[in-house]
Amino acid sequence: MLLGASIKPTVAIAGIAFFAWYVIKIKLCKIRSLLSIKKISIGVCVLFSLLTGMFAGYCANQSFTHTTIQPYGYDFSDSSQEMPWSHFLMMGLTVKTNPQGQIISYGAWNSDSIAYTASFPSKEEKVAGNIKAVEDTLHSMGAARYFRFLNEKLLWITNDGTFFWGGEGGFFQGVSPSVEAMQGNWGKTLKSWIVIDSPNYSFLQTLQQGLWLLFLVLIAVPLFIKDEFDLTCDLIGCLRFSAVGILSFILLFEGRSRYLISFLPVFAMLATYGLICIDKKIHRRE
Repeated sequence: MLLGASIKPTVAIAGIAFFAWYVIKIKLCKIRSLLSIKKISIGVCVLFSLLTGMFAGYCANQSFTHTTIQPYGYDFSDSSQEMPWSHFLMMGLTVKTNPQGQIISYGAWNSDSIAYTASFPSKEEKVAGNIKAVEDTLHSMGAARYFRFLNEKLLWITNDGTFFWGGEGGFFQGVSPSVEAMQGNWGKTLKSWIVIDSPNYSFLQTLQQGLWLLFLVLIAVPLFIKDEFDLTCDLIGCLRFSAVGILSFILLFEGRSRYLISFLPVFAMLATYGLICIDKKIHRRE
């Protein structure tokens, strides 16, 4: 897990959620069965996996310490080029507007934040400058406006069932004619459904948005249909803590709906549990 976290830090949220669920369950619910040999063994295995991932991630990071990535020219041994955690916290508080003054993004990547952080020569000065910017922003907002901002940011992030596919980055530069000629009719038809601005892409967008809306509705089902395993099932508890964790992370730091992609299995399993609750409700009536 920590090996994955060295590539995508949000992966660590699942591990944190696992331990948080068990700590809260032990401390608040005082369920002694958690201390059984079987569950202690599972905990030891998970801890061993985390430590193994930590060691592997450390080794991978060390192998890049004195490496310069070409053609971008990033030197990992020069910490002054690093964007610290405080940069993403600062960027998470920004909004971007269109020429008409309408807000089009909340806490997403923006060049002004990049330029501001890069203007400081050292990592320490970057952190200090970012924290000062965060304090100024929070002071100007006030508590009521800040919570309204978080609410709007959450709605903005969770209302996109396409997860901002193709919306950022310039990695896709088209296909050369020689490669396109090799694709055949099947390849061209497939591209017409999944490539942005292609003739049939709007159908894929509608399908994705519909499925995501269904997921969100099903996840909310246990609020209205109670199940005997709702508060005692360890899997459901860990999944819910993971979902709350990733949403909290992108609310506080830089956020986009695409950051939810690595947690789609979590949302899918929570939606499945919602279906199970509906099925049990129907069978109880029968």
